[in-house]
Amino acid sequence: SAGGGLTGTPTAGGSFNFTVTATDSATGATRYTGSRSYGLTVGAPNLLLDTTPLPSTSVGAAYSASVTATGGTPPLSFAISTVGGGALPNGLTLASDGTLSGTPTLSGPFTFRVMATDANGCQQSGAQSTLQIRSTIGGTVSGLDAGASLTLANGADTKTVNANGPFAFPTPADSGSAYAVSLQNVSATPPQFCDVTNGTGTVGTGNVGDIGVNCATHLALGVNDDADYATYGESLDYVVGVHNPT
Repeated sequence: SAGGGLTGTPTAGGSFNFTVTATDSATGATRYTGSRSYGLTVGAPNLLLDTTPLPSTSVGAAYSASVTATGGTPPLSFAISTVGGGALPNGLTLASDGTLSGTPTLSGPFTFRVMATDANGCQQSGAQSTLQIRSTIGGTVSGLDAGASLTLANGADTKTVNANGPFAFPTPADSGSAYAVSLQNVSATPPQFCDVTNGTGTVGTGNVGDIGVNCATHLALGVNDDADYATYGESLDYVVGVHNPT
């Protein structure tokens, strides 16, 4: 101001150099002025991005999480940093309000950096974040009788199935990990036999869904004869029946 006061609210951080000139109130040749250079450093607002790890998810599962920050002048906006920012998982987007959402289409670890900008244009990038996208392991059960059940295992992970159709183990797996699915037991009356196809492999960038579990009912073979014995050289006729045991 004319009185020498330097006032206001800075809207950007940085170093600023300027010159102030003072003039006295005299007129004519006796009027004097003087100038001096000054430097002013304005610190950027203390914008801090939350460092809480983002929750992991699996391929094909709807995802929603929030990126937040404190400090600065609201409202804050968020974007992927263009300097060492990395990339979001395929299928996910970051909205300006910090909502990270979508449905991932590929598995793997994805590393990226988020930048926050406040209402005055002050920016701050956070540390790199890693979001882990995993793959589900599953397939299809067929031939299982109504009321029957079976239990499958993939290492320490187990899955009990009570009906025909698709199934998936409860624990997703990392890309590049091996899987080996085996049949633990079958509970069925009459008894059923089940086998596993495509039960071993290595997880790629998508879900594993081609494991087959095919079941069939055990059949009993019965012979109905009309004689208890035969003499030497005598032939007997038999009736062979195939039926489900009860």
